[in-house]
Amino acid sequence: MVKPISLRLRNAEIRARAEATLIRAGRADDVKRAHNARVMREARATVERAKEQKRLKAVAALAAHKAIVAVKAAYEAQHKLAEPVSESGGAGIIYKEYDNSALPPAAATAEGEQDWSRWEAWMTGHLANEREAVLNIVNEGVNKMLDQERASIDRDLADLRAENAELKGMIGTVLRLYAGETKTGDVVDLPDWRKRDAA
Repeated sequence: MVKPISLRLRNAEIRARAEATLIRAGRADDVKRAHNARVMREARATVERAKEQKRLKAVAALAAHKAIVAVKAAYEAQHKLAEPVSESGGAGIIYKEYDNSALPPAAATAEGEQDWSRWEAWMTGHLANEREAVLNIVNEGVNKMLDQERASIDRDLADLRAENAELKGMIGTVLRLYAGETKTGDVVDLPDWRKRDAA
């Protein structure tokens, strides 16, 4: 149990005052022995906790290993049960027998180890399926993100086009107003020199 900081500080102050009083009373050796004993108790408790944690980790690792071996054995047994024992009868009839009550012994190699080739083949196929599923999910996510970005860009582009059209309209209005101020209202005929050169 971890004590609150305020309680630990208060206990440390009380202990420090008591040790100072005992040292002034000439019992410094007793204080040193008590301190060493307390430190050793704490160190032993720390070592015991570390040993217990190490033991629990080892037990958990062993239990996980046993579970993995059991799962592999179950898959192997299931795979063997799926292979029927066949006998051919007359007229092309095949009789299949399944014994679901007993598990067959695990196949052993020449060295006495179990044959994991079927498990490895299943695991390879399963991982390939999982990879494909993950790639599909990532592909969908990327496409969705790109669609959102495209929609955002299209909105921004539409805003810019509308703003551009508005600015063109303003410029046209300003040019018309400016042209109206510079007109005098009198129509001036062409100078005579043009008529002369044309003849």
